[in-house]
Amino acid sequence: FYGKTIEISLNPKLSPIENMENFFKRYKKLLNKEKPLIKRITDIKNNINIIIESISNIENLDVPLFPKNPEDIIKEIGLTDRNLSRLIYNSLIEKKASSKKTTHRNKEPFLKLYTSSGKVMMVGRNAKENDILTKKLARGNDLWFHAEEVEGSHVILRYNKRDDNFTEKDIEEASLITAYYSKLRRYGEGNVVYTRCKYLNKPKESKPGFVIYHNNKTIYIKIDENKVKKILNQSSDNIKE
Repeated sequence: FYGKTIEISLNPKLSPIENMENFFKRYKKLLNKEKPLIKRITDIKNNINIIIESISNIENLDVPLFPKNPEDIIKEIGLTDRNLSRLIYNSLIEKKASSKKTTHRNKEPFLKLYTSSGKVMMVGRNAKENDILTKKLARGNDLWFHAEEVEGSHVILRYNKRDDNFTEKDIEEASLITAYYSKLRRYGEGNVVYTRCKYLNKPKESKPGFVIYHNNKTIYIKIDENKVKKILNQSSDNIKE
């Protein structure tokens, strides 16, 4: 087939046709094994990417800004290797413990950030905090943000009577933070929906963090890590002051 002469080992006890039939049977078996192996390789590669991202998150982790519990991260990774799961879990716990000793800020039940214009952003770091934000702290004219169709933080952009307009930059920065603290972070881009908090509704007995919204708009965001760091740094300066 390739224009080269090759040698094929045959079973001398079988005829040439029987040898060829054996080769064909072996080929069919290998072909049947190929599809599940390709799927397994894809799953393993996906897991590797998640692990690499998790390791990066652990190394750069500022716990008050990190929206998930160690248990949630381990479940999301879906590892079957117990040793690796335990290693990542212990790293997260150690990081969290050391952070508690060195920081006392953000005692509020949410992460407090600021847009470049000085408007307050409140970020839920888990489902419970998302509920507190939307049910107890949000006011009707505040803007609510959430990554479209993926898990993530609820972000509230505070309405200020003295400055009753939200600029495009305010909305863009709040959307950027929303995308950053969601599963969109893994992809680096995606859609964020936003609406006034008065258009939110939480059905009775729904799971924590679940809301129904309407009168919403959608904005497409590319996650710029440098812009995120700038917002986090200026927010940190405001908190210290």
